Amino acid sequence: AHTNKGNLMGSWVGREGRGLQLASTYWLSPQSTIRVGYRHASVASDFIPGGGDVDDFSGRAHLTLRPDLSLGSWFQVERWTFPVLSPARQTNVALSIQLTYHPRWRMPW
Repeated sequence: AHTNKGNLMGSWVGREGRGLQLASTYWLSPQSTIRVGYRHASVASDFIPGGGDVDDFSGRAHLTLRPDLSLGSWFQVERWTFPVLSPARQTNVALSIQLTYHPRWRMPW
């Protein structure tokens, strides 16, 4: 953990905050997994004017399609409200898809 002589130095929740994080992984096979997660954090209004909160949902999949080919994907949807930054609730979305080929080259020696 991030401590110095027993004192907490940093955390994803932050000072004057509360948080919850849940995650689960399902193994389709030894090489293929699906993971989902949820995270919530709240900041007190005496630390940041007006306080704030953030919720995010995420998912990740790694699938081995063949011994030499795999597919990876990831997404995250984040909703946050911090009146000091924006008066309206904001939503951010991120998505990534990756296809990986592992060639089986043979060296001539």
